[in-house]
Amino acid sequence: MKIIAKNSGGFTLIELMISIAIFGVIMAGITAAYRAQIRSHCTQQEIMEMQQNIRAALYLMEKEIKSAGLNPTGTPGIGIITADTHTIDFSMDFTGGAGNGIDDDDDGMTDEGRNGLDDNGNLLFDEPDEAEWYDGDTNDPNERITYVLSNDVDADGQNDGLPGGACDLMRNGEILAPNMDALNFVYLNAAGAPLATPVADTTQIRSVQVSLVARSGAFPSNASIEYVDTQSYQNQQNTTILPQQNDNFRRILMSTEIRCRNMGLE
Repeated sequence: MKIIAKNSGGFTLIELMISIAIFGVIMAGITAAYRAQIRSHCTQQEIMEMQQNIRAALYLMEKEIKSAGLNPTGTPGIGIITADTHTIDFSMDFTGGAGNGIDDDDDGMTDEGRNGLDDNGNLLFDEPDEAEWYDGDTNDPNERITYVLSNDVDADGQNDGLPGGACDLMRNGEILAPNMDALNFVYLNAAGAPLATPVADTTQIRSVQVSLVARSGAFPSNASIEYVDTQSYQNQQNTTILPQQNDNFRRILMSTEIRCRNMGLE
């Protein structure tokens, strides 16, 4: 006798195939959305890193270029030494007083930062109370500064390894900001007119316009949103400092004008 089961559960082959197809479509959508989110996140990280690097570099450059020519003792030769479109070299005298044999801060103690003693009985030795005082020379640390790109052999202010060559903003031979593709300086006189470069008489400089172009990393990223850079980049005088590269790097341009508050003082 043959027994036939009634109301037996299960899926037909067609139902199973339809279910798999629907599941596949859903997973494909989730995967695509996830990948898009990851690419967007990586892109934002690249942009944020560029902005941080270039802002930090310009902040320090502005702070130091403002002090170019600081010279309380009137020592000859202190000021902007080299002023060209691709580099600046300048000096200032703001430290060294802890070794000049003078009580610079009028506290009754001479050169607190050098004598190896607890001068005022506060259990601190070699307090640098007078270290920031000038001493008539620019031989102390950070009293002479040079800014230039690391990979600018032809001195045009552009990365000579483009596209993709390593190039950094250098301060006194050390990396200040990585992945910079262009560095440009414009020097203005008292009337606000640009001076021809290299500037022959640097005592005429009153302001410096600095422009930097930062790049999104050392190599194009495969994780970020696809991009082709077709822009050209200009300084504040509308002069092109970096032509179109047509590569896959993102870039950002920032410029600032710095008043040299110690230049032109009598």
